[in-house]
This record gives sequence, C-alpha cells and structure tokens, in this order.
Amino acid sequence: MNTSSNDLVREQLERRALALEPAFATLLDGGSIERVLDESVPLGELDRSDEVLWSLLVFTGYLRAEKRSRGPMEQPSHLLSIPNREVRGVYTTIFRRCIELGAASVPFAVSP
Repeated sequence: MNTSSNDLVREQLERRALALEPAFATLLDGGSIERVLDESVPLGELDRSDEVLWSLLVFTGYLRAEKRSRGPMEQPSHLLSIPNREVRGVYTTIFRRCIELGAASVPFAVSP
C-alpha cells in the first residue's frame, strides 16, 4: 500500500500509539472493535476527535467496517477489522517502531 494517505495515517498512528495500543492489540489478534464513524471526516478535527481517526482509517482502506444496527434513536456503529495481511503488516511495523523508539505520545484519550 503506497498512497498519499500513507503519511497522514502513519503520522497519526505514531503520535497516538500508546493510546491506540489496546484497540490495535485486539485488531492485530484478528478481532474487531466497535466504533461510531463520522462520514464527513473533517480532517481539521483529526487531532481532537477519535471518531475522525477511525473514520479516516476506514475511508482510506486501512480498516474494514461492517455496519451494526443499534436502537432506533442511536447513531449506527460499525465493527472495524483489519482488511488484509498487507495492512496488518503496516500496523505491526508502525507499532513496533514506536515501541522501539519510545516515540509514542498520547495527545488525548482514544476510546478503547
């Protein structure tokens, strides 16, 4: 995977590696996580909103999303999972490098 979105995705994942680690541990183990996605993806809010980050990862192909039905008055959620081996390798490389370099920071709390 070598697209223009790679740099933005890598930067966001590296900056948030410690906060994202529990969710990505589940994903890397072949599991899925449930999140509400923002379909408009306002990139200006990327640093302030975890929904925007998860949405970006889905819309750039770094995560697969399956819509889940919730209550009639609730915003729909999605089950997110890693779509393929290539993307799993990207995540593994990013998180391994952050751990080795100790470069991860936590600018805000990301929902587990």
